[in-house]
Amino acid sequence: MADGTRMLAGLLAGGCLLAAALPLPGPALAGPAGDAAAPADEPLTYCAGAAAGRRCSASLLQPFADNRGGQDRVTLTLTRGGTCDALHIAFDQTIMLDQPVWVAAGGPRLEFAAAGRARPGGPAVAVKEPRQAALGCAATARLVQAARSGLPVRLGFQVAPRGITTVYHWPGLAQREVALPLDRLADALDRAEAAAKGVAAD
Repeated sequence: MADGTRMLAGLLAGGCLLAAALPLPGPALAGPAGDAAAPADEPLTYCAGAAAGRRCSASLLQPFADNRGGQDRVTLTLTRGGTCDALHIAFDQTIMLDQPVWVAAGGPRLEFAAAGRARPGGPAVAVKEPRQAALGCAATARLVQAARSGLPVRLGFQVAPRGITTVYHWPGLAQREVALPLDRLADALDRAEAAAKGVAAD
């Protein structure tokens, strides 16, 4: 996850809300204040560190329909450090960087910029790479608030063609949309952080 760490570090150091970068977690594992055996459809949480140095994460595998009547998945990870919540998205296949990747919550779409490309007027608040994307603190906070108020949050992107299907690739067939249950992730993160604080107090 080193590339993901650098990607989110660029967001945060670029003037989002934190001076230091949050390390992006790998698959959520049981650990200090972690979920030892969460149900398959429930977020897995993990907390480490203490006081101002505490970092917590909540991860969830989110399925979505493909164009063949099957399902693919994205891994959503909400990471908290201090007052910043940041979102990391891992795709289970390569996405097309020359096509829009966006997120929306009942309003205008926020488009992700390719990693390393500065947006006009300031640093990027959302960046994308072939197998992952990351959203900075302020944008994540707005989406979590929207989700908690009942607005549907959706992610849109296009998957890259595979092998021989490249010859017969139609962009419309590559389009995907995924519901992002950020309210569930944020609630799980709140519980994990509260549990971690309780363990520290003991």
